[in-house]
Amino acid sequence: MKREIIILILFIYSLFFMTGAILAPILSHFELYNLSAKITFLFVGSCHQNPLRSFNLFGYPFALCARCFGVYLSCTISSIFLLTNKLNMNRFLFLFLIAFAIFDITLNTIFSIDTGNILRFLAGISIGLIITTIIQYLLEKGENI
Repeated sequence: MKREIIILILFIYSLFFMTGAILAPILSHFELYNLSAKITFLFVGSCHQNPLRSFNLFGYPFALCARCFGVYLSCTISSIFLLTNKLNMNRFLFLFLIAFAIFDITLNTIFSIDTGNILRFLAGISIGLIITTIIQYLLEKGENI
């Protein structure tokens, strides 16, 4: 029961950010700028929100950058798999995802190489899978103690 509650919290938390990120440009498109700004402001502490590093919808940027959006999307989807006990990741894939995420972040931050929003998004998906895999591992460890 505790396991399912933790996974459900992860799902709701991630879904909130994912939905808000998409909703902000939709609201701007319909000229509801104040509401869009309030949603975007909610995410200030969790993402840099650089419009150049965000996907656009109707000509307006998402409220999250591409990488953060990938993290929340991945956490949302993989938490569903966690709830149904269908998330299985082998060690090689896990290490590959870590290496890919580190590679992208290193190119962007240390070497100032723009890898583009698609690679940032894919790195975010990798990070989301890493997070949910670690949560799964910790929950299974807790059950075995």
